[in-house]
Amino acid sequence: MPRAEDLMIEVPAPANPFGQPARRIEQLLQFVPQGPRGNRVKISGTVTCRRDDETLFIENEKEGLLVETRQPGPLLPGDIVEVLGFPAKGEYTPKLEDAVFRKIASGQVPVPENVTTDEALKGTHDCRLVRIEATILDRTRYGHEQFLVLQSGGFIFNAYLEHKDGGLNFSYLQNGSRVAVTGVCVIDPGNDWQVGPEWRAKSFRLLMRYPGDIFLLMRPPWWNLQKMLWAVGILVVGVLLALAWVAILRRRVQKQTATIRRQLQTEATLKERYEDLFENANDMVFTHDLKGRITSVNTTGEHWLGRGRDEIISKNLIQFIAQEQREAVAQWLEQIAANVELAPAEWDFLGAAGQRLRLEISARLVGQPGKNNEIESVARDITERKRLEREILQISNREQRRIGHDLHDGVCQQLAAIAYRVDILADQLHEKKFPESSEAERIGSLLNEAMSQTRSVARGLFPVRLEEEGLVSALEEVVINAAKLFKVRCHFSCVEPHPKPETTAALHLYYIAQEAVLNAAKHGNATEISVAITRHHERFMLIVQDNGNGFEVAGRNLSGMGIRIMRYRAQVIGATLDLKSRPGQGTQVICTFYAAT
Repeated sequence: MPRAEDLMIEVPAPANPFGQPARRIEQLLQFVPQGPRGNRVKISGTVTCRRDDETLFIENEKEGLLVETRQPGPLLPGDIVEVLGFPAKGEYTPKLEDAVFRKIASGQVPVPENVTTDEALKGTHDCRLVRIEATILDRTRYGHEQFLVLQSGGFIFNAYLEHKDGGLNFSYLQNGSRVAVTGVCVIDPGNDWQVGPEWRAKSFRLLMRYPGDIFLLMRPPWWNLQKMLWAVGILVVGVLLALAWVAILRRRVQKQTATIRRQLQTEATLKERYEDLFENANDMVFTHDLKGRITSVNTTGEHWLGRGRDEIISKNLIQFIAQEQREAVAQWLEQIAANVELAPAEWDFLGAAGQRLRLEISARLVGQPGKNNEIESVARDITERKRLEREILQISNREQRRIGHDLHDGVCQQLAAIAYRVDILADQLHEKKFPESSEAERIGSLLNEAMSQTRSVARGLFPVRLEEEGLVSALEEVVINAAKLFKVRCHFSCVEPHPKPETTAALHLYYIAQEAVLNAAKHGNATEISVAITRHHERFMLIVQDNGNGFEVAGRNLSGMGIRIMRYRAQVIGATLDLKSRPGQGTQVICTFYAAT
């Protein structure tokens, strides 16, 4: 209008707009003859929800109503109000536009009606306060509103709550929780509305008033669909990995099986070869435990011992050894069991008929995982070799005696005659006062010294005193001669009563002592040598000890001719020879033997 005068008031506004009679909510937009048209109508009802100062929901006993108003002012659920507004068509039911209101009284908070989703979709609860039990599917926020995606009875709907600054959000709720949601039901009828009880709205939503409208009925179960899917995925991955591992393992097993099969075939071939070598060896091959009990023996062992395998196995090795050597064999077995490295030992075995068989045994301790340690031994028949060695030694001893006799009866006698003639010549020259007499006396002295040394050599080659006076007297002579010859302190001692070994044994003991003294003086650079005979129970011990250089027995080759001959001489007479030495601490040779007294 261009001018204010163009506006004419035909009917002035009433002084009290709320003085008109109130109408019921269900009568809105109903045709009434001669009823007011285009005027505000008054509706009375109870407040159910107040949102953002522009929207107000009220209800009476049967219907609910949406009121659009710009009037500020706080209203709480339960307040009884009168509303003036213009009726208009809402989304499904009528509404009031450009409304004003006034609070008449405060009442009780309205109780929501428990409905199902199907009942809500019928449209009879539009703009009314309802309560629905549902399951939370999701939680989200849009602008100043946050809402829940809910499901109940197979239908999915949303519940909205205005989110104010500092207000409670839905983060405490978990998907899958069972809740009871209270709010104003707002219907979306869709485009296919029709009359009849079978019609259902397209959807609906709930407008919640405050966080208390959400009541948690039951937390989600620990085992839910998401976890089940994760478990199924992990299980599938695990199965795939297991199948892959089984395939890889199968290939490895096949390769390992082929390798094991080849190894077994190789081991079987080696076992056959070993058994063939074991059974057909020229030497006696056998094994025994740490106590000497025989666990296996080859055919050669059966033949040599003159017994069957059943008679040998489980018997102790000492039972097949000569009686006088059994104590020494027991000590030897203890050293082998202690893993002490020893030179091959020589023992006399007894056959079934009582015949002696000299065997040289090489033994070593072996161990296998999960099994008891055993001793593997190889015995070689050295009876014939020993016989030949004895013959050589006897020939050597005879030759030494013969040479000793020749030196004593031949060379020494001729030297004595020459010395006698030189003495006479020296006297004659002296009487004639020739200066050559002194030279002749020196020649006589040299001849006497040569004769004395020759007699010593003769005694060494042929110990006459040994045959005449026995071993003790002969050893005393060895000590005296060594002291004179090598210029060392040398002494001898012997236990009472003196041992009286038979002649052959005494001769070998004499040569052992002589060799030990010679080694101490010539090779050990000793300044003091002691020779002693002691007694331990039934055995005697010939001990030759010096204070020479000494050496490390474990790290030195003890296969020299002198030591080998001493060992052999001891074995010939059934004795044992032990050598002890340390660098800087001298050497000790101990020969243990049996002898009468």
